[in-house]
Amino acid sequence: MSKVKVKSISNDRRPSTSKLKVISFYTALLVVITALLGLYIAWVELMTQGNTEELIV
Repeated sequence: MSKVKVKSISNDRRPSTSKLKVISFYTALLVVITALLGLYIAWVELMTQGNTEELIV
C-alpha cells in the first residue's frame, strides 16, 4: 500500500502578535463607538418623550 500525502492543517500562517494587538485595538474602538452611539440614541429618545412617531421597518 502506498503512502498518502496529507497536507498539514496547522496554523502556519498565524498573524504576528503585534498585528493581533492592532486588530484587538480597532475592534475595541469600534465596540466603544457603537456603545456610545447606542447611549446617544437612547438619550435622545428619552429627551423627546412628547413625540410619538413610529418607525416601522
